[in-house]
Amino acid sequence: MNRLYPNCVPVLGKHRVALYDLDQQQFSVLAKTALYGPQDYPGQEFQPKQVTGAGWQLLAQHHALLPDAAVAGLPGLQAPPTPAKWESPATITNAMIEVTTQNGLREPAALARLLDMLAELVCKHLLVRVAAPLSLPAVAALVQKVEATNAYSLQLVLPYDEEYYSNEFGDLIIGQAKVMYTVIENSPFDKNIEDRIFFSRRALALSYAKHEGQFTPNHALFGESQGHHTYFNRKLYIGPSGELKNALETPLVCGHLQDVATTGQLQAIVDQPDFQRYWFAHKEVCTVCRDCEYRHMCVDNRVPEQAADGSWFHQQACNYDPYTAQWQPTGNG
Repeated sequence: MNRLYPNCVPVLGKHRVALYDLDQQQFSVLAKTALYGPQDYPGQEFQPKQVTGAGWQLLAQHHALLPDAAVAGLPGLQAPPTPAKWESPATITNAMIEVTTQNGLREPAALARLLDMLAELVCKHLLVRVAAPLSLPAVAALVQKVEATNAYSLQLVLPYDEEYYSNEFGDLIIGQAKVMYTVIENSPFDKNIEDRIFFSRRALALSYAKHEGQFTPNHALFGESQGHHTYFNRKLYIGPSGELKNALETPLVCGHLQDVATTGQLQAIVDQPDFQRYWFAHKEVCTVCRDCEYRHMCVDNRVPEQAADGSWFHQQACNYDPYTAQWQPTGNG
């Protein structure tokens, strides 16, 4: 009797099948014909009864099947597990914060007040991008403030300053558990320090291109992807002028930080239907994406548009085409 591991989930695309190992957080990709034979199998759901003997052998080679001893006594062929309903106590899970003089966040008290409000909204992941260099004491104050909150992680982006290429700065960053990495933009050199501090000659640039190395299947992402957009869901962007948007990429400004004095006021902005417009535009309701085998592990920052029939689509083509199963070197972004 053949049975998949409980947390090995086949996701069918137009021509290929991706095997998501949600426990090991890895995946492999097979041709549909390798599982179902040369016939054109049109389905998007895994059907065990349609898999050929050679297909089961291939699944075994990919370590996707339970050993025979573990299968004994279990009822017949099974469908993939139903993903757990995705739930989060957080109003906002991810925030990107631009720190500028114009939006007032170069003032330590203003930045600290914002971080406190985000903590009350149970925001777990922060990306802070600073327009002009901060002194080492100011960087230390920022990092220590984040360490004291309930946030899980901080990603820090700073413009180059000579002070940052020092033991003092390195000890500050590497010594803080929540700082995932720090990027120093427009540096006169490129250098990687312990995979935590990255000096780059270039500034970070917005990109829409994807590649397989970006994909990491896991339980949380797979569950969220069933009913939510895994990039725009529960995200907040605070721009250089104080504009409050769902994300850097989204066009609609829903408020301004300068008008927010309390967590309740920030919550009211986030609760607006316009702010949450893209939160539920998941891949199963997006044309093209719903035919892609990567759809439940793809974190896609292209802004979708809604058609008259309620479905969603992208003006900008992805650089992977599920109808040809071919990657292009870069996308249009």
